[in-house]
Amino acid sequence: FSFKWGSRLKSKPESFENDFLNNLYHTMEIAKYDLQRFEDYYGEYFRELDRKCELEYAVKEGETRGEARGEARGEKRGEARGEARGEARGIKKGRKDAFVELALKMLECGEPADKITLYTGLTQEEIAALCP
Repeated sequence: FSFKWGSRLKSKPESFENDFLNNLYHTMEIAKYDLQRFEDYYGEYFRELDRKCELEYAVKEGETRGEARGEARGEKRGEARGEARGEARGIKKGRKDAFVELALKMLECGEPADKITLYTGLTQEEIAALCP
């Protein structure tokens, strides 16, 4: 019925509220086009599809580039933080090792533990652990 009599409709009936009937009416309208109008319609239709595809591609490309830049920045920041932490730990350990070495020399010279604690900052327990 729709295909036989639909081309005679002057306008879309108000009862055509669902998507199927809207699409059907739209298809019947296109079927009425002369050849030039039909070619113009499909030319514009495909240009619009191309624009949508280009936009989707641009968005995906932008997201990909943004993620890559973000990851690179994050890696740099992480490396810098890791290097700073490692450097700080190394300095702290080196300082501790130097104080332990100084404490050992002071013990060899017979210095009292109180004096070693004062000069090195090592605890009495740490000094006692150094004694043979």
